[in-house]
Amino acid sequence: MHLRKQLKSKWLEVSGTIGKDPKQIWLPVGSGTLVKTFDQILNSKITIQAVNVHVLPADDKRITELVYKPRVKMISAPMPFHEMAKNLPGVPSNIFYDAKLWEFIEKFSEDGDVWWNVAR
Repeated sequence: MHLRKQLKSKWLEVSGTIGKDPKQIWLPVGSGTLVKTFDQILNSKITIQAVNVHVLPADDKRITELVYKPRVKMISAPMPFHEMAKNLPGVPSNIFYDAKLWEFIEKFSEDGDVWWNVAR
């Protein structure tokens, strides 16, 4: 409950700053908690691009159940969690976690998408 309340507050700040809801938000998937929480708080028209960074095994229920959420599009990072991202973003980002989204954001994001950079 606390996480949902905090994320909703931060999300309202972000969406207020950009002035509209994005079509997509890009999220890392560790345990799936972040994706599940954003699924509860975001406008239902926003697609969640969820990149599995392989903190948990691919067959873990917390990961596999995300596939059944209609607006969640699952993507798998090409390297295991313990390997660093090869294509680093130009902003501070955890090289084992958030930075692994960057290659997909560069290739597939659309103007106005939001990347939720979790780790420092």
